[in-house]
Amino acid sequence: TEVISSKGYTSEEHYVTTKDGFLLCIIRILPKCHVASGRQKVVFLQHGLLDSAHTWVNNLPDESLGFILADNCYDVWLGNSRGSTYSSNHQYLNPDDKEFWEFSWDEMGKYDIPATLMYILNYTNAEKLSYIGHSQGCQIILACFDEHPIMQSFINLFIALAPAAYLGSIKSPIRYIAPFAKTVEPVIEWFGNGEFLPSGKIMQFLASFLCKPNHIPFVCSNIMYLIAGYDSKNTNVVSCSLISIIIYIFISKYIQNIYLLFPYLHLILLDKHSEVNIMIVTL
Repeated sequence: TEVISSKGYTSEEHYVTTKDGFLLCIIRILPKCHVASGRQKVVFLQHGLLDSAHTWVNNLPDESLGFILADNCYDVWLGNSRGSTYSSNHQYLNPDDKEFWEFSWDEMGKYDIPATLMYILNYTNAEKLSYIGHSQGCQIILACFDEHPIMQSFINLFIALAPAAYLGSIKSPIRYIAPFAKTVEPVIEWFGNGEFLPSGKIMQFLASFLCKPNHIPFVCSNIMYLIAGYDSKNTNVVSCSLISIIIYIFISKYIQNIYLLFPYLHLILLDKHSEVNIMIVTL
């Protein structure tokens, strides 16, 4: 909220409790113009993997989607996925517990999205809202629709930015590690209870040291390219400095389920039993 207020916008922090006990922080950016009650345009923005609500407000106001929507009279809500820096609390678990990290994007679709969207609709008294997702943010709303078909009736517009439903053609070098995900699991767990890039002092120092634009920004950008694939044309080098203060949490249990998708060209929903439910999304 400090970033938002520093750019001249009014924001609020709200907290949503999921059925399995996670406490999710969602950020509201109030519209710049007055809208009569019951006539507001409500929009929810959900970030992708290795990200947070910061992604919608990092740049200048005229380059940040969250601010652009607020300037156009939208009631803007920003989500933070469970386990991220801003949603790392639980009713009876803490991040030091291994059980805290026993989740993946299927739980996000089953619990987080419906709880968050219904909270927003009830709070604003709106009948429907627009949903804008990036990457994993699209994946989890599709999982939500599969688990809770009724949720489709509360969405008047779904905008999918780089949706992570088909992963077979991604260019990220990390795809070649996917077949060995189970093999490296013990190594990952040796570093912690599921938090692959913990948001501690060491990681904050490394991010600050590596990601300064006047230092060695190519190191910081290449770390991103390793995961997301090489795309220097669409990288805002000036914004790399912000990465030094935004340390995202990488979750090993969560990443393993992402790895399972690489050999396939459709979205696979894994339950906790022996059956596999498959939803094919045509792009």
